Amino acid sequence: MATAPIHMNAAWPLAALALLLASSPALAAVCTLEDDVDFRGSDINNGASNIVTSAQACCDQCGRNSRCESWTYVKVPSALGTGRQVGECWLKNARRNNVISSDCCISGVAPARCDAEVGYDYRGSDINNGASNIVTSPQACCDQCARDSRCRSWTYVKTPSALGTGRKVGECWLKDRVKPGRQRNDCCTSGVA
Repeated sequence: MATAPIHMNAAWPLAALALLLASSPALAAVCTLEDDVDFRGSDINNGASNIVTSAQACCDQCGRNSRCESWTYVKVPSALGTGRQVGECWLKNARRNNVISSDCCISGVAPARCDAEVGYDYRGSDINNGASNIVTSPQACCDQCARDSRCRSWTYVKTPSALGTGRKVGECWLKDRVKPGRQRNDCCTSGVA
């Protein structure tokens, strides 16, 4: 008896890839801007030839560059002398090195680089009481983790009813292990910082 050949739908591999990418999206960068501050030196690019439209765009560039630890955006070029222009974006390989107070610039540190797992709860290994640590977004929770030297991963509660009573939207639980007690649960978004 002859069997019919199996034909794979060409869209199937693309759908599988889209599902995989959707399960661990990179979160949008949260940039902290320090107005009237110039981080001098430690440049990894020529900012004079790297013109962007805003300080946010400069921070976003830093967030996409694995070597970038901080950045400076030129907003008032005349404060730096001749030949400078608005929008210069200087990427740095040091955090807050040689901080100068100047109305020339807006500077900041690289945003935390967070990959998130939507629909996962990392249980246990808590270094804080997340029930009393309410934040506005998964990125804000990741940022907290990135600023705490003990933190390896985090869990943000987005649907508290999935965890029982007494829980709140925005709970941010910081963990001292990478992905402890990883469980599929629509309650949460979790990630590694």
